[in-house]
Amino acid sequence: MSTRFVKICWSMLFALTALGLLWSCEFDQGLGPSMTKISGRVIFHKTGTLPSNIAEVRVVAVASLPPSGFGDVYQSEKLSKNLDTAAFKIAVPVGTYPALGVLWKPEGHDWSIANILGIYDVQLHTLPLVFSLKSIQVAEEHPVIDTLNIHAYWDFAQFDARIDGELTLSGGWPPDTYIVLMGAYTDIPEKLDLPSLAVVLATGFPLPVSSGAVKRSFGLAVKGGEYKFIGIFWTQSTRLEELLLVGFYRDPQERSRPGKVTVDPGGGVTGINIVADFSTLPDGLRLPDKK
Repeated sequence: MSTRFVKICWSMLFALTALGLLWSCEFDQGLGPSMTKISGRVIFHKTGTLPSNIAEVRVVAVASLPPSGFGDVYQSEKLSKNLDTAAFKIAVPVGTYPALGVLWKPEGHDWSIANILGIYDVQLHTLPLVFSLKSIQVAEEHPVIDTLNIHAYWDFAQFDARIDGELTLSGGWPPDTYIVLMGAYTDIPEKLDLPSLAVVLATGFPLPVSSGAVKRSFGLAVKGGEYKFIGIFWTQSTRLEELLLVGFYRDPQERSRPGKVTVDPGGGVTGINIVADFSTLPDGLRLPDKK
C-alpha cells in the first residue's frame, strides 16, 4: 500500500468520524414512498481485483452529525457491484443532510463505518486533496436532488479480513480530545508515522466516566496477514502526524510486549482485547522496542 494511499485512508476516515453511529448495525429499510428524494450516480474506481466477499453496496445520507438515532440515517437500494457507474436514489424528508457516503458490507458481517468507499464531493484522483463534508438541501420547492455524483474507490474494499475484540477505555478523557484512533501495523513501528500503518479505523468511542472504565466491542477491517502491533492513539490536533500512544494489544504470555495477530484472507480473529489508559497523557506510552 503506497504512502499516498495510506494518507488518503487517514483523511477519508477523519472526515467521516462523525458518522460513528454506523459503527456496527443493520440498516433499517428507511422511508416508504416519498416525493422528496436524493439521487444521482456512484462512479466506481478500481485498480485491482474486486474483492469476493462484498455482500452489498449502498449510499447513505445522515440528517444530523452525529446522528441522534437510526431515524437520522437513510439508505439507498442495493447498488450493482459490477458496473463502472450505478444510479442511486434515497427517499428522504425535507431537510438538510450534512453528509452522504458510499458503504460496503462484507459477507457475514454487519455494516461498519470502517467500510467506506467514497464521500460526496471528495475525489481522490483530484489534487490537492480537500476533505470536507458537503451538505445537501432538500426543500419543498426543490423536492428532488438528482444531479449528484459520488466517487467510490474499490481500493478501500481490499480489507478482506477482520479483527474483533473488546476495547477498555480508562482514565479521564482529556477535554481537548480531537479524535481517538485504532491502527494495525505489520511491524512494530519505530515512530508513529503514516507509511508504516497498515490500516486505521476512525472511531466513535464513548467517553470514559470520570476515572472509571468504559468497555465496548470493536471490529477492525484489515487485509489478510500478520499484524505485529495494534495500537490506540489519541490526538488533540487536526494534524495527522501528532499522535500519542495510549494503549496497545499485549502478548497474553508477556504483557510488556505487543501481541501478534495473524488473520487468513477472508477470515477473522476474535478475542483481541486492548486497554487504553488516558492517565498516561500528556506524554502517552513509549513505543515498544523491536526484539
